[in-house]
Amino acid sequence: MIRDIEIKEQARKHGVPETAVEKDYALNWILKTLYQEIDSMVLKGGTCLRKVYFENYRFSEDLDFTMLKKIELSELEGLVKKVTRTAKRESGIDFYDEFHSKENINGYEINIYFRIFRRGGNPLRIKFDITKPENEILVLPHEKKHVFHPYSDDCSTSALTYSIQEIMAEKLRSLYERTRARDIYDVWYISKNTNFPHVPGIFKEKCEFKKLTPDINHIIKRREYFLNSWNSSLRHQLKEVPEFEPIFNEVLILLNNYNNIESS
Repeated sequence: MIRDIEIKEQARKHGVPETAVEKDYALNWILKTLYQEIDSMVLKGGTCLRKVYFENYRFSEDLDFTMLKKIELSELEGLVKKVTRTAKRESGIDFYDEFHSKENINGYEINIYFRIFRRGGNPLRIKFDITKPENEILVLPHEKKHVFHPYSDDCSTSALTYSIQEIMAEKLRSLYERTRARDIYDVWYISKNTNFPHVPGIFKEKCEFKKLTPDINHIIKRREYFLNSWNSSLRHQLKEVPEFEPIFNEVLILLNNYNNIESS
C-alpha cells in the first residue's frame, strides 16, 4: 500500500479532500480484483471516464456497471465478498467484510466500506450501482481498456468498459431522467474533448429503449435545480469548479444540435 504522504500530496496537487484521493485509490484495487473474477460487468459513468478515458478527470466515488448476463443478488454478494477480501490482502487497504446490498428498480446496489489511514469517524464508502441486462441496451460493443493508476504501487489492470460514444449517449439521456449537476459537467467535458458523429443515433436508440421522448424544455425548466447543486456536487472532485451558466448554455446548444440531426 502507498504511504499516507502520497495521498496528501495527490490531494494538494488536485485541490481535493484526502478522502477523494483515498476513494480513487481504493477504486482501482476493487477494479483490479473484480476483473480477475468476472467478465460480464461493463464499467460506465463518471468513474469510467476518469479511470480509462481522461486521466486527471474529475474524481468519482461510485462504480456503475451494466451486466451482460443475468446474475442473482446472492451471487453478486458472494463476488463482492471475494473481491474485497482479495483487494484487502493484495493492497493492504482495510476493506470491511460487512457490506449492504439491495435490489432497486434498475438492478442492484451494493455498498462496501473501508479505511486506509484515517482511524476516526465513519469508514469511507464505495457504492456499486449495477444495472440488469434487461434494463439497459448496449448499442456498441464494449471495450477492454487499461486503467489509469497514478500511484506508486503496482496495480496494473484492465477493465471492460462502455465505448466513449455510448457513455456520452447515456449521459445525454440521463439529463432527461434525473437532475444531477455532474451529468451537465460530463456532457460538456466529453463534447469538448471528443467529436463522434454517431452519438445522436445511439442517443436515439437509448431513449427509445426507455420509452423516453426527450424534450429540451424539461431540462430548461430544471435549470435552477442543476445550478443549486453545481458547487456542492463538484467542489470535492475538482480543483476549480467552472462557472455553471456558460457550461449549461453550451449543453443546451449541443442538445439542440443533436435534436436537429435526429430530425433531419
